Amino acid sequence: MDKKILIKNARAIVSCDGEDRVYRDADMLIEGPKILAIGRDLMNGGDPASGRNLNQEEVQVIRAEGKFVYPGLINTHHHFFQTFVRNLMTIDYPNMMVMDWIDKIYRIFQNIDSDVIYYSTLTSFADLMKHGCTCAFDHQYCYTRKTGKSPVDRQMEAAELLGIRYHAGRGTNTLPGSEGSSIPDNMLETTDEFLKDCDRLIGLYHDSGPFSMRQIVMAPCQPINCRRETFAETVAMAREKGVRMHTHLGEGENEGMMARWGKRRHPGRGRADYEKAVSGMSEVRGWGAFAGAPRSGAALCAVQAFSQRENLDAGRIQFARADEGAGAPGGPWPAGASAGTQAEDALTMKRLYQAACG
Repeated sequence: MDKKILIKNARAIVSCDGEDRVYRDADMLIEGPKILAIGRDLMNGGDPASGRNLNQEEVQVIRAEGKFVYPGLINTHHHFFQTFVRNLMTIDYPNMMVMDWIDKIYRIFQNIDSDVIYYSTLTSFADLMKHGCTCAFDHQYCYTRKTGKSPVDRQMEAAELLGIRYHAGRGTNTLPGSEGSSIPDNMLETTDEFLKDCDRLIGLYHDSGPFSMRQIVMAPCQPINCRRETFAETVAMAREKGVRMHTHLGEGENEGMMARWGKRRHPGRGRADYEKAVSGMSEVRGWGAFAGAPRSGAALCAVQAFSQRENLDAGRIQFARADEGAGAPGGPWPAGASAGTQAEDALTMKRLYQAACG
């Protein structure tokens, strides 16, 4: 039997539980993926099952004086495959509108193969883990003639290699350029193709149980480049399979969205009506990504986050030295991240630090 792990005498344990409790000068007892107890002096009477004292033979003790313990961060929207194609000098991102950028960048995306998917995913995971992320979601909609249906499979390989919890968003684009989209024909799928592969991936990878390390999310790319039926069928299948749904709800300029859907999602109002217009997305467990700025090249999407309190477990516990500002990010953000994104990251870490210090 594997030993329990006792993180002993941490300066502060930031729980992110329902009451946002912070435990000071406390211990944490862990067994496998599960946190058994948080409190002081758990070696003495700290076994939650029996109330007996713990002994050295059954517990691995990690001394944590002067350190903070806090839940791993959660990344709720990403495009890992873009890691190798961002910030190219040949594309003047900051001076393009969203639809102009999409038109040009897809000409590069169509050359991506299975190995690019795998190594870009490894690179993205490594960068996220370096900065405290232990659970990641990727919106993977890059399906080319060279990748075939392999992208999520290759991403699962990468996640297993590094040991990160991964929610894979199986994306798609189904509307041809001849009907108003910006998608090259060799990157198009039919709605039936998409649904068939979602069914395969859910059966192969999706685990909805406690402490799950991998899940599948159905994630059509965006309303501007998908048929309405794609969203309607996705909603029906996501409900049937009990999986989440994700999309870019507001990616694209007003003119294109008005022409396609007769309305434009505006920050702060009309979200429910817009989601219903996209064939009932509001009726399914899921979340949407919204354009973070009128010019997409320098900004990441703003998103509705997973709750930090969801599925809290030992697999997402992070350490930070008290004298390092609770591990405030000091390395590179993903290429193309805006100053606002970096500021939000820094603010999150500052709040953790302030909560732990009281």
